[in-house]
Amino acid sequence: MNLNQFRPILSLCLAVLFNALPLHAQEVWTLEKCIQYAQEQSLIIKQAVTKTDLANVNVKSSLAARYPTLNYSSNGGYQWGRTIDYATNTYVNQSSNFISHNLAMGLTIYEGGLVTNGIKLANYNLRAAQLDTKQSMEDIALSVAATYLNILLAREAIEVAKKRIEVSQKQLDQTDKLIEAGSLPRNERLSLVAQGARDEENLFAQQNAMELAYLDLKNALNLDPGYNMTVAVPNIEQEIIDTKLITDVNDLYKGAAERNAGISASEMRILGAETNRKIAASSGLPSLSLFGNISSNYSSSILDFLHPDYTNAKFIDITSKVLVNGTEVTITQQQQINIGYPQVSYFDQLNNNLGEALGLSLRIPIYNNGLTRYNKQKADIEIKSAQIVSDQTKQQLKSTIFRAVSDYKASRLRVDAAQREFEAATGAYNNTQKKFDAGSSNSLELVTAKNNANTAQDNLLTARYTFVFRAKVLEYYMGKQIQLN
Repeated sequence: MNLNQFRPILSLCLAVLFNALPLHAQEVWTLEKCIQYAQEQSLIIKQAVTKTDLANVNVKSSLAARYPTLNYSSNGGYQWGRTIDYATNTYVNQSSNFISHNLAMGLTIYEGGLVTNGIKLANYNLRAAQLDTKQSMEDIALSVAATYLNILLAREAIEVAKKRIEVSQKQLDQTDKLIEAGSLPRNERLSLVAQGARDEENLFAQQNAMELAYLDLKNALNLDPGYNMTVAVPNIEQEIIDTKLITDVNDLYKGAAERNAGISASEMRILGAETNRKIAASSGLPSLSLFGNISSNYSSSILDFLHPDYTNAKFIDITSKVLVNGTEVTITQQQQINIGYPQVSYFDQLNNNLGEALGLSLRIPIYNNGLTRYNKQKADIEIKSAQIVSDQTKQQLKSTIFRAVSDYKASRLRVDAAQREFEAATGAYNNTQKKFDAGSSNSLELVTAKNNANTAQDNLLTARYTFVFRAKVLEYYMGKQIQLN
């Protein structure tokens, strides 16, 4: 046996070894586990959840608009030059320190329904975000199911490819024996050698297809590409036998539309756009609010004249001359000087300067550059846009369901046709094999029959897994959970 004869066996051993080595550390994942994990870890879902969290905060923020506001402010500093004397409330030319305090309250009583409609809009947006998240989770489930079935298809194709290599090698061995016995010319082995090489190439292609399918699955699950995993193998034959679905398109669409999160989200956005129109109109309506404030201040220039300090005080004589009956008289008076006056204490000043106010504020819009009118026009356009998006979503769902039903029916027929093709091609190949063994057929005819049988087998594998996926898509639109037995 020459080196070329060893190549198929060596390739097969390497492929088996390659697939068998990591199995001890692999974790087995079912389709249900993959879908659940993807829905929990997918970056797309996490982004959708983030938008839902933001919408939830907006709801709380809109509800808070009903509550009164209470704010405190304070100013302090140093002033000089011509300033107001807080003791006399007149202008003086002196320097002083000052501090002022203000506590203000506000409460909206009526503002054209702005607050109420703002709360409604926030709730519609929250519900739409929640439905978007649900739709993303359902989309992820379908995507994971498709990738999962691609792995299963590639896995089964690998097993088939390995068996084909074995068969090709046995045929080549048998041909070599016949050549050595002088029953066949040496060039009869060339077609079989080429067939063996094609079988090897097909094995490597299927292994690469499975590896890429695993990468797609890990990406959907947000797993590291190097993570070691394998998928559980269901009973595909039983899936095909058990799958018998009702395909009335109108009933299917009606039920799917009622359950579809994308349609519900679009309807929420229509309600939100209509509410936003009311918000735009509210800016042209009167508003009424309640206000109140408490204020006080302190200044270093305010002195306590009721409690003088006589520590450094003294009396001085002050003389003046006046005329009394035409006679000049000198009058001496005593005046006390250097009397000190302490500053009024900080807290006493706050108490003495305390001011309070309570009132109502009415605002009546008259003309605001036409902004109210333009805002209402923009809101009307947003309503139309939301309605169009909703109609598009419904139309797309109906088209998708019609296609899903058509694909399901066609894939069912394709499985039956592929099965008949496989049986016929396999029978023809077996007959050719017998003729070849009897010496009444050449290797080219044998290889051709084998290729036809291989193609029919590949078509059958693809048809079977395509049918299972089409059935899962249809079950999804019927409201069933995506799973494999």
